[in-house]
Amino acid sequence: KDVFNLTGVLQQLEAQFTIKDVVEDARRIGFWLAANLIGPVLSWLIRFSTTTDIASLDYAVFVLEFERAFAGKVDTFDLLNKFSSMNQKNNVDGYIAEFDKYRSFLPANTLSNKALTNLFIKGLQPTLAKKFRLHK
Repeated sequence: KDVFNLTGVLQQLEAQFTIKDVVEDARRIGFWLAANLIGPVLSWLIRFSTTTDIASLDYAVFVLEFERAFAGKVDTFDLLNKFSSMNQKNNVDGYIAEFDKYRSFLPANTLSNKALTNLFIKGLQPTLAKKFRLHK
């Protein structure tokens, strides 16, 4: 899942809990794990579960620990992979908004403006990318 949008991930889960009437903490944690157990979240859980009895943990405490682990932190490698795989689907404005969202997560000076520009153009639809390259 997109841990770069921490609030959004947690809000989506809360909505699913409400819709599916999941109220017990153990079920909520299990549901959360099933939805998010990949990449950095999996690594965090492995470390976290070595020092914490997850089965007896309150869901609110679990969420707090998750937020503490990921708030303000970015896995630059995963983020760069995201940039490399981005493509304009339809609307160029949507592509720009998504690109800017992920760019804002990059630590300062991770990529030069030239590298960011090249990644941006690479993800554009071919006809639009060609126009940008001609004017670059």
